[in-house]
Amino acid sequence: MSTLYPELGKSDIARDNTAKSFKPGVPPGLVFACLALSLLPQSASAGDALPSAPEPPPTFKVAGRTSRAVQKYSGLTWITERGINLTGTLAAKLVLHGQPRFKVQTYSFTDSLKGKFKKVSLDLKDCSYKNVPLGELHASTMMPVQFRLFKSKKGQPGVAAPVMVAVHGQVEESDVSKALASPSISSELNFLRLTLPGLGDQHLQVVEPKVKLENGVVKINTWLITANAPKETGVKLDICASPVLQNDRFIMLKETKVDSPDIVEPEKFSAFSEDLLNPLLDFGKFDRHTHAFRLNELNVQEKKVKFAGKLLLAPKPVAPTIN
Repeated sequence: MSTLYPELGKSDIARDNTAKSFKPGVPPGLVFACLALSLLPQSASAGDALPSAPEPPPTFKVAGRTSRAVQKYSGLTWITERGINLTGTLAAKLVLHGQPRFKVQTYSFTDSLKGKFKKVSLDLKDCSYKNVPLGELHASTMMPVQFRLFKSKKGQPGVAAPVMVAVHGQVEESDVSKALASPSISSELNFLRLTLPGLGDQHLQVVEPKVKLENGVVKINTWLITANAPKETGVKLDICASPVLQNDRFIMLKETKVDSPDIVEPEKFSAFSEDLLNPLLDFGKFDRHTHAFRLNELNVQEKKVKFAGKLLLAPKPVAPTIN
């Protein structure tokens, strides 16, 4: 016993001397344990530990797992994505100007040749289309997408099946005013014709509307006339109202205030003007066979407008063949 544990046979003074002479060190086993842990794969951070949403499976057939793995680890898939990103960015710049950025995530090189992608996204900054400013905008597909690259018996070039695209961004107040002033937008503003009671087929009509956004308020300068009458016979109106999104489709004007030198009590005309002007914008008027857009969020701030919505893309209809 004393041979195995010599410390037990010593007096308290001897044990105190032994304790004073002991020099602490790092056990070799702890060193090897730390070294082994350092060689293990690094764990994810707390923010990355949460499970990510699984990728939606494609509705079309893609290359086999072995083929995709070979193309991925050989670098062919990486080169394919970079080439498509560069080409798409240059093409977008020619059409939209500004600073576009096109990006794809593909399954493999062979799938890319067939127009099959995991995800397609487009970021725009300081871009415009047909002189309509687009502001800062991000659009990305919400599901795998397949493009038909050439015309065939299956259909026209474009998406091969309906696909939903998430869109969000922000635009400067001045750019909104420029967009509302463009003929392609102002011609679609939904100014109704109202039937005048007791006057048969005569209608009221708003002509030459000038719409702009200023300090979060829509301002409209226009003329109210009897339909098809000269502008000089009408009433000049200055209208201020707050834009409100309704049913993801309509932009309505609320809290309307009217000012006019030709109306004695213009404040009483405010409620009537809402019936005349609303909805200010109907996104349904821009629907086509190949696309439709709805707005989910509209936040009008003092100098900026933030928005979010969804764009539905559909295949081009195939013209019927006549035998």
